[in-house]
Amino acid sequence: ALRGALAPISARVGRRCARIARTSRIALIAAARERAELSGQPIPCNETSPQHHTMGAAASLQEAAESDLPELVPRSQAETLLGTTLEHHNEWRLHADAEDRVPRATLRSACAVTAARVEAAETFYQSLKEFYDFRKDAAALWERQPSRDALETLEPVNKAGDKEYDPEWCQHALDGRPCQTIKALYEAAALCKPAFEHLMRKVQREASKADSGEPPELKLAPLKGVARAQEKARFDYGDRPHPISWVCDIVRGCLIVETPQAARVAFDALEAHDGVDIVKSSNRFKFPTPAGFRDVNVKMRLDPHRVAGGGLGFAFG
Repeated sequence: ALRGALAPISARVGRRCARIARTSRIALIAAARERAELSGQPIPCNETSPQHHTMGAAASLQEAAESDLPELVPRSQAETLLGTTLEHHNEWRLHADAEDRVPRATLRSACAVTAARVEAAETFYQSLKEFYDFRKDAAALWERQPSRDALETLEPVNKAGDKEYDPEWCQHALDGRPCQTIKALYEAAALCKPAFEHLMRKVQREASKADSGEPPELKLAPLKGVARAQEKARFDYGDRPHPISWVCDIVRGCLIVETPQAARVAFDALEAHDGVDIVKSSNRFKFPTPAGFRDVNVKMRLDPHRVAGGGLGFAFG
């Protein structure tokens, strides 16, 4: 990872999409305009940014619903308030009397539901704006890097190829066989962790020689929680033999550097170190995520004895 990149926005945009899909953006915009025109106030909006049309519409609708309304509200007034046509609306016909009016309480309840949908739409468009702002800022940050080619020329590694389910590529226990229990997995991880931390500190020192600014920051995490490992095995690898043996981030860490050149030096130092076998890597500087997030992710097999001069067996780090 490069220091200075913004944190990726939350995944709430995707979760909200299904709920927002039922809301007509055009109707919301028209309703916001109509209410503003009725109040004699101009609508401040940017025609190129849809979220600006509906910002504040929920509060405006709720305020209008709380204003003085007749005990029985005619359809024309209800349509103005809700910003939609009700003539053939089933709910309207269900509650309307012979003179095409509904009770004030019923309309206020409908306004509350509509206001909630408008508020959800406002949040969605604001989140969408933040999403695109982040992509733009992340891309601009990357374009300013003077040594981008150091990472753009780094090809991803995938030694498993089309044999992803082959036992050779899963976590191995101390006896050299694939881990079949959570106990075996964590025994291997406990031996691997000191060697991994020793390795990462050496890589940090190498990367610091290529960084002219702040020294690289090394973040070392505790072993992954057992409950989370079991959950990941069940939901991510439940279709594979010995699912727990495919959870490959029990031992983990992160190195944050200032420049692409320092990141490449760190990767090369890992790759060249005795006792390290890079099994798989992804280069999101070359292939960024849809949100524009960039990093290099490495899965490696460590021989603790060869890496740090002690320990026994091997495991993925």
